[in-house]
Amino acid sequence: MTIFDHDRVGRLPGNAFPALCRRLRQRQSITLLIIALVLLTACQQPPSSYDNLPWQTNINDQQHIEVFGIELEKTTLAEAQERWGGYPSLALFRSSDGTLDLEGYFERLLLGPFQVKMIVRLKAAPALLAAMQSRGGRPEPGPSGDYRFSLSEADARRAMSLPIEEASYVPSYHVEGKLLRARFGEPASIRTLNENTRLWLYPSRGILVTIQNRGKDIIHYVNPGNFSRMLARMKIGSREGEE
Repeated sequence: MTIFDHDRVGRLPGNAFPALCRRLRQRQSITLLIIALVLLTACQQPPSSYDNLPWQTNINDQQHIEVFGIELEKTTLAEAQERWGGYPSLALFRSSDGTLDLEGYFERLLLGPFQVKMIVRLKAAPALLAAMQSRGGRPEPGPSGDYRFSLSEADARRAMSLPIEEASYVPSYHVEGKLLRARFGEPASIRTLNENTRLWLYPSRGILVTIQNRGKDIIHYVNPGNFSRMLARMKIGSREGEE
């Protein structure tokens, strides 16, 4: 018979039930305290106990960056989806200068202990991108002067088979200089683009970190040999705003 048995509780003396309630509350408090301690311990695990953290990168013999379980310019979007889960939305973007970029966007991923967004730029020949544009839907104008084209069903399947050339990791937390130095090391340079945006550059590691006072911080990954090309595509001068 347990203390929750109705018959037993019914036979308790008049002053026993308040004491029983106090004991139950004490036990509940102890249980909640134990749960809180377990969660706190889990949150304080060393970062090395997790995989898919943004600073866990490697440059292999082909000078390709390996991060989040993928290898840039080798792993396809379909393979990345299998590793990460989630379903990317696909679109083709035409910038104001006519450049075409094919991108996949993961709205919500769980990588390590963090819930993040991920934008990947796919590697494709210019002729293929132009053909996708011709088969795409009506262009939708964007705020920065670019246009967005949806893909046909066949082109969407083709896009899933293309390798990822760049990856942009958008964390739900704010990235600070102290964290960057502790996890990524000292940058080759720091640049201030404007009062809102600063860039931390790690060209030998293929990493560019965009820190914004207002807006989302972003960690960009590209193979080191394409780092300068990425800066040019983002319209960032070679020495612009360097501190």
